[in-house]
Amino acid sequence: MIIDVHTHLNNYHEERIRPLQESVDLLLETMAKYKVDYSLILTSYKVNEHRPSIKQVVEATKDLKKRIGNCRHQLPEL
Repeated sequence: MIIDVHTHLNNYHEERIRPLQESVDLLLETMAKYKVDYSLILTSYKVNEHRPSIKQVVEATKDLKKRIGNCRHQLPEL
């Protein structure tokens, strides 16, 4: 079993906004290509049109629990 423990759904090519579902689909395609069985998605502390929120990532991947997990990255409240 191959587990990728560090993946992101962020859009690092900021000249165009990529829909979150497109990023999820690309992750699944890449996982299939490289025979990755499971991936953990790390979210960003920064949320904007290029970096989805924890809530958005959880919602977008809720039906993929056998293939994708989420690691929530939150800044501590001061």
